[in-house]
Amino acid sequence: LYNFRQLQVTLDDEIARTQRYGHAFCVFIVHVEHLKAVNDNFGPLFGDHVLRKLGQIMRRTLRETDRLFRYSAAEFFILMPETSRKEATAAVARVMDAIGTHTFVCDENSAQMTVSIGGAGFPLQSIDQVGLIKLADRALHQARESGKDRFVFSDFAT
Repeated sequence: LYNFRQLQVTLDDEIARTQRYGHAFCVFIVHVEHLKAVNDNFGPLFGDHVLRKLGQIMRRTLRETDRLFRYSAAEFFILMPETSRKEATAAVARVMDAIGTHTFVCDENSAQMTVSIGGAGFPLQSIDQVGLIKLADRALHQARESGKDRFVFSDFAT
C-alpha cells in the first residue's frame, strides 16, 4: 500500500484535478479496532497478518480508481475520486461488511475484526488537505466514541 508521504502528494494532485474539473471526492480514515489486543494475545506476526489481509480486503472491495494508504499503525486512509457522499457511503458499507464477515486466520489463531471509519468530502466540507484530514479524523473519533464498528461522515466544514 501507499505510505503517508504518497498520500500527501496524491491528495494535493486530486484537489488540483477536482478544482479544475469541478468534481467532488471523499476521504476516509479507517481505524482497526482492538489491534493492540490482537498483537498482545496472538503476537505481532498475527497482527501483521491482519493488517495485510485488511489491505487486501479493502483493495478488493473498493473500486480500481480508489486509492488506499497506510495512515498509521492501526489506520488506513481511503481516497475516492469523483465520488459523492451517497456513493461513498455505499462503498464504505461494503468495506465494513467485507471486514466484519471475514475470519482472520494465521497458524492456529483466528480472530474477527471490526473497523470504525470517519469521512469527509471535497469541496463541501473543506477545500484543503489539512481540513479534509482533520474533519475525517474528527468523524472517526465520533464513530469510535459512539460504540466503535461504526461509520460517521463529517457534517462539519472548515
